[in-house]
Amino acid sequence: MFRLLKLNPPNGWRAVMWELGIVTLGVLVALAAQQWAESRSWRQRADSARAAIKQELGEHYRHAIEWRVVQPCIGAQLDRLEARVLASSTKLARAPLYNDATGGFTIRIPNRTYYDDVWRATLGEGVSSHLGADERQEISKHYRESQIADQFNRRAKSLADRLQVATHPVELDPGVKLSLLESIQELRGLNQSLGNLGGQLVGDITALKMVPVGNFVSDTYGRSGTLAFCRAQGLPMLSSTAAMVPVD
Repeated sequence: MFRLLKLNPPNGWRAVMWELGIVTLGVLVALAAQQWAESRSWRQRADSARAAIKQELGEHYRHAIEWRVVQPCIGAQLDRLEARVLASSTKLARAPLYNDATGGFTIRIPNRTYYDDVWRATLGEGVSSHLGADERQEISKHYRESQIADQFNRRAKSLADRLQVATHPVELDPGVKLSLLESIQELRGLNQSLGNLGGQLVGDITALKMVPVGNFVSDTYGRSGTLAFCRAQGLPMLSSTAAMVPVD
């Protein structure tokens, strides 16, 4: 039969409990410090991501404002070309071929890309979950809309390039005439949609308090070949003040 030994620490159980409490407290403090450091690191990464997103959205804002400003001008160009096609009989009366730094064109529209590299990186690195829930939802909504705008812009550019055929004396059989009119009508619809989307993007960025500061309007105007063309042609445009009014 085993003899049960009575344990009796040299310094007594109170000392053991005291030492155990110190060790436990040390572990808890270390864990809390680690969690604090991790939380602080994520906050810093979230702040950096937010600043980068603001910069990317600043470009989106400029693109949206530009399209809204020139939307009436694009509509007027399309009306002018449509009237030319409808007035032509068996041969298309050649539309003017304009030229600038981008090359030749008959319909001048902006050609902008709505990049989402920063947001993709934010999602991929898991930083997005450390943004505020409402903020994250609003940013995600904005990027969905901006990608639709990007797709519409590419399609609009393709149609504008296609309509450059109107600068040639094309034989106008009914099929060719219908094709030209359909392209004009599709581009007209895209112009309207991009104007509306631009207003929504402006609203998103305004709600997020990420509107770019400084002379962003003059910067946008200065680098917009479409706006310069519209001014030179005396075509209608929306004021920048009206273009900055959000659309629901």
